[in-house]
Amino acid sequence: MGLDVSEGENSGWAGFRLLIRSRLQHRLPEIAWAAFAATNLAIMLRLSEWQTIPFHLIWLSISVLFGFRMWRIRNTVLVLAVVMLVTGYALILPVVRAHAGLEGLDESTEVPLMAAIFVAMVWHARRRQAAMQQTEQALERERDAVERLQAMDEIKNTFLQAVSHDLRTPLSAILGFSLTLQREEELGLSAEDRQELAGRLAANARRLNRLVTDLLDLDRLHRGVIEPALSPTDVGAMARSVLDDLDGLPHNRIHTELQSVVVPIDSAKVERIVENLLINAVKHTPPEANIWLRVSGDQGGVLLTVEDDGPGVPEGFRAAIFEPFRQGPDRGGPSPGVGIGLSLVARFAELHGGRAWVEEAPGGGASFKVSLPGSPLRETLPDLSSNSTAR
Repeated sequence: MGLDVSEGENSGWAGFRLLIRSRLQHRLPEIAWAAFAATNLAIMLRLSEWQTIPFHLIWLSISVLFGFRMWRIRNTVLVLAVVMLVTGYALILPVVRAHAGLEGLDESTEVPLMAAIFVAMVWHARRRQAAMQQTEQALERERDAVERLQAMDEIKNTFLQAVSHDLRTPLSAILGFSLTLQREEELGLSAEDRQELAGRLAANARRLNRLVTDLLDLDRLHRGVIEPALSPTDVGAMARSVLDDLDGLPHNRIHTELQSVVVPIDSAKVERIVENLLINAVKHTPPEANIWLRVSGDQGGVLLTVEDDGPGVPEGFRAAIFEPFRQGPDRGGPSPGVGIGLSLVARFAELHGGRAWVEEAPGGGASFKVSLPGSPLRETLPDLSSNSTAR
């Protein structure tokens, strides 16, 4: 026990010495100047006939020291007062001893003169320091502006690249199918061939329309000109209708668990939420991955969930992917698209007073959730359709 107390005291003493040493090192220029000033003051007091040189050395050295240290105003005034007193005393003392009268005090007028010069130097130094700080702040603001412009330029380039790809793909398909139909007699197309080409034309036109609609909606949301038109809606039935109407989805691997939950929503906006979440899940999962679409009641509102057993979303990207034109990490697949689908999901959810987020699904994969407030009017048992699969 005694040994522990002794070790504690030694540790405390070592810490105290370290603190004192650190403070002394920080104040080393002031300590050196004080020793230099004291030496010159002693010369002034001992050798009165040589007062001028040490007197001016004291004032010169304090000016040089202030140029390096830039004390606070209070400390500066205190040091100035002390230097005026001691140098004034050193100048007056020989006059008093020699009984030289008022005429002998002429040299003492150098004290306020040197003090005035020092104050002028302090004022100039502080003005220069303020100007430098303003310049640094202006440079920092300029750097921030440049960084923002670079980020905006990068977003613009990413956006243009993605939009050009997503516009070019359906446009190229529409053009190709149209040219094929134009040459139907030359190519000898059957009625079934023509019907298939017409279906592909319609699918690519709908894809193009979705992209343009997403861009227009994103612009309207940024300008704040969209207001939700709320009406009581069966969200489970609406989600089923959206899934059935979406072309090009692998319906065989999409499983549903849809409760009938009636809440006041803007049906068109929530349909877009379900549509974008399903398209996102299909686009970013392997061909063999399963996808679950769920609708359930949630604390007086409704919870929409689109879940998959694919690679999932890394934790560091779970907030960023809801920003416009942002994508998750590139996994080496095809172009992921414009990057506004999930942004619209989040904005439409916020438009209803809800929120959207993504988390890791049980067993791995991504689980996108959208919570919308409201008062459910009716809930029934889960929809156990033929392709519903529990997870």
